This record gives sequence, structure tokens and C-alpha cells, in this order.
Amino acid sequence: MSRIFEVTLIPEFFFIIVLIFLVFFFLLVAQSKLYYYPLVLKTFIYVASFFLFFLVILYYNSLNLYTGLFTSNFNVSLDLSLLKIIIIVFSIFSILLSLDFLKVEKINDFEYIVLILFSVFGIVVLVSANDLLITYVSIEIQSLSLYILVSIKKNTLYSTEAGLKYFVLGSLASILLLFGFSGIYGIFGSINFSDLALILSFDSDITPILLFPTLYILVGLLFKLTIVPFHF
Repeated sequence: MSRIFEVTLIPEFFFIIVLIFLVFFFLLVAQSKLYYYPLVLKTFIYVASFFLFFLVILYYNSLNLYTGLFTSNFNVSLDLSLLKIIIIVFSIFSILLSLDFLKVEKINDFEYIVLILFSVFGIVVLVSANDLLITYVSIEIQSLSLYILVSIKKNTLYSTEAGLKYFVLGSLASILLLFGFSGIYGIFGSINFSDLALILSFDSDITPILLFPTLYILVGLLFKLTIVPFHF
């Protein structure tokens, strides 16, 4: 069972390796005097799209291995893998469609694509999260990437202001999420979703105590998603 689980996590490990490789490779190339400081963004978009497409192939070829494996931290199943494929495919389209926008806005920072990839990685991990800790970490990976992405136009006042506001409100949302998660842990003594579902199925009297932790988590998520009326 553990061997199959390790094999099914190959796409996630591949994603991490690709992120590290792309960051260091294009960081060295973009700042290299040898290459006369080339404009790397367009190339980076195609390379990143290729790696994401290869990641889709990995998920697709591994579908027959997904039999609904669960651990204390991570879930792998056929449905979750299909959802990850959909997320990555839409990410590829988003990256390719942003080419014209980047030309118009004269953005040539390769960090733009790196941040999108980190955000996608956070979403992919969130899909398979099976406890509150992994859920929080994956949300923060995605959120931190978006904070910087919003303010990537460093010479524009509006972009800087938007990034600062998003960071402040996102920090508040993170605090509320942590309050809610810690409340749930204090009540149940566990952060695992499977354990929480089992406890709730046998003990319905504990449900009223969950009002405040659930409210904290809900408000935190609404702030993260900037849903009305938490869209300041």
C-alpha cells in the first residue's frame, strides 16, 4: 500500500522539482552577462506550459493506480486526480492567454510565471489535503504567490496599493483561519479530516461548540476569496 501511495505522488514530486529547476535556471539566465540579459518571459511561458502539460500526462498515466488511498495527511483518488488535471489544463490556457496582456503592460519579469506555478501547486496540494495543517499550508502557498502577483507592476501606484491591501487582508484572513483550526483541534484533539468526520458521526452533542471555530474559518475563507461583503 505504501509503495503504491509513493508512486501516486510522483506528479507532486515532479512539480516541486520543476519549480526549483525553473527558478534557479531562469534566475541565472536572466541575470547573466554572458547572454546579455535576455528577455526570458516569452520563453519561460512556453517552457512552463510544456512542463505543466507533461504533468498532466503523468497524472493521466497514473489514473489506474488511484484506488482511493488515504493517509493522515494526503488523499489520492481517481476523482481528485481528474480534478488536478482540469486545474492544470486551465492553468496552461491562462498562462498562454496572458502573453498579449504582458506585451501590452510591458511586463518582462520571469517571476510572473513562477508565481503562477507556485499558486497552481498550492491549489493542487489543497485538493488532496486530508488535515487542517496541509490545508492551511497549501492555502498560504497560493495566497502568498497572489500577493506578489498583484503588485508585480512595481512602478504603478495602483498595483502597489492593491498588493499591500491584499497582503493586509490576507494576513487577517490567515489569523482567522488559524483561530478556527486551533479551536477545532482544542475541541476534538485532532486535525485529521477522517477523524473529525468519525467523531461528528458518533457525537452530535458536540456540534453547537463548533459554532465559533466554524465562523472563524468561514470568515477567513471569505476574506481569502474576497467574496462580498469581505471584498475590501
